Amino acid sequence: MRRLLTLGCALACALFLSSPPAMAAGGRAGVSSTELLNHASYYNGRTIAFVGEVVGSPIDRGDLVWVNVSDGVYALGVLVPKADAFRIHIWGNYWQTGDTVEVTGTFYRADPRTGGETDIRASSLVVIRSGHLVAHPVSPLLFGATLVAVALAAFLYLLDRRAKRRNMSAS
Repeated sequence: MRRLLTLGCALACALFLSSPPAMAAGGRAGVSSTELLNHASYYNGRTIAFVGEVVGSPIDRGDLVWVNVSDGVYALGVLVPKADAFRIHIWGNYWQTGDTVEVTGTFYRADPRTGGETDIRASSLVVIRSGHLVAHPVSPLLFGATLVAVALAAFLYLLDRRAKRRNMSAS
C-alpha cells in the first residue's frame, strides 16, 4: 500500500511538472512569452491569455490587424480583429511606452494562415493600462564628451587637409 501511495505521488508530481502552468503577469493571469515559446507544442491550438505592451506599428491584414505584444522578454505577433485594434491608442517605441493589453486567443506554433508564423489569434483584447511618454535625459558628462570628440575630429580633419595641401605644393 505504501509503495502504491509513493508511486501515485510521484506520478502526480511528474504530471504537474510536465504540464506548464499559466503564469501571472502584472497581476493578471496569463502565459509568459518564454513559457509559450519553450512549450510551443503543448500550447499549440490552445486558448491562452497573454499580457504585454503593444510595440511597433500595426499592420493591416484585411479584417485583422497584426500587433506585436511584448511581455518584456519576447514580442509575439497577435492577429486582432480591427474593432479591437482601435482600442489601442499608444504604440510603444523609443519615445513612449505602449498600452498594456491582455489578449485572449488561440496560440499557434506555426500558423499555416500566416505562412508558418508563431502567433496568437485574438478573440478579445482589453487595454489594462494606457501608455505614456518616456523621458530620455541627456547626461551632461556624455554631452561634454561628445563636444570634445567633435572638436577633436574637426581639428584632425583640418590638420589632414593642411598636410595634403603641403604635399600638393611640394610636388
